[in-house]
Amino acid sequence: MHNAVSIVGCPSYGVDDVSLSIGASLHPIGGIGAVVKPGMRTIVIPDLTGTHSRVVRAVVEAVEGAGGAPVIGYSPDGGAGTLRRLLAKTGIQDVIDECGCESVCLDDDTEMIPAPGALTFRRLMVAREVLDADAVICLPTLKSTCLNGYSGAVSFLCHYMPRAARIAYRRHVCSDPALYADLLLDVHATVPPSLSIMEGIAGIRGPDGPGFIMASTSSTVLDYTAAAAVGLDPLSVPTIGRAYGRGEGPGSLSEIRVFGTPPPGFSPGDGVVHPAGREKGPSLAVRLADRTLAARPLIDAERCTGCGVCADLCPTGAIRMKASALPRIRVAECIRCLRCQERCPADAVVVGLPLLARLFR
Repeated sequence: MHNAVSIVGCPSYGVDDVSLSIGASLHPIGGIGAVVKPGMRTIVIPDLTGTHSRVVRAVVEAVEGAGGAPVIGYSPDGGAGTLRRLLAKTGIQDVIDECGCESVCLDDDTEMIPAPGALTFRRLMVAREVLDADAVICLPTLKSTCLNGYSGAVSFLCHYMPRAARIAYRRHVCSDPALYADLLLDVHATVPPSLSIMEGIAGIRGPDGPGFIMASTSSTVLDYTAAAAVGLDPLSVPTIGRAYGRGEGPGSLSEIRVFGTPPPGFSPGDGVVHPAGREKGPSLAVRLADRTLAARPLIDAERCTGCGVCADLCPTGAIRMKASALPRIRVAECIRCLRCQERCPADAVVVGLPLLARLFR
């Protein structure tokens, strides 16, 4: 049932709520046993800046229950040191220790593989752990980005690629949302995950989020349904619109088999529908307003240690380090992906408004 998606309400991060919701979301699409067989080495890739440790634990335990060998893998923007810090900070290291499963940095061993039919690059650099695994389970979170307006299952596949390759690819395509979408879809078409389980407990709306868990063996089907569920026009999301244009994803909810018991008030396709992004570049007036009024990352001088991590990770090179000075963010080059904020070891990057915007408040 590659066109199927399961939706189950999950009101909180309580242990029982999460465990029951994960199990219930997998049941209509064949259960974890449809993907994981006894003895299969299964890479579980969480979003270490979003996926709750209890969701990771529930998936790891489900894999173990099916007789598989779960391995938690991730490719952080800051390398192995950042991975250790994130695992500890998120509580996922406790899951690893208590469940006795293995963890790997997906940057450690990579391979350049052919990408037949790709629209961006003829060859893609992918983690060998992903290529050698018997099954791959991705755990994206429902959230928004400044580049695509929505981040979900297809966008999450950037973590298949090692840090250096990911940054290099982004530098080539991040100024063009459609081209970036094609890159992610090329990865998806070349090395699709076995299963994607999306956490939307808090999600795009924060603490008062939609409150659901979604699961599907198709990342494009999952993304279309999730975007519709939070009131977006799915086809305005670059990854979803391009997937439909390429014949790799649905163009309407009528093409999707939706299973499960959604949370109260959940009704995909109903209510106000908002466009999620622009295919074409913004006008001069929009660019000026964006530069002078829009929220953007700012450096907290009291916390900044000048370590340079933010500059190393910036996909567009918008952050420059100056000797004996704070990092300088070039507004015209910043795409507000907020990776600098997510990865700063000193929590010195904050999101704030420019002076002109504050004057109008």
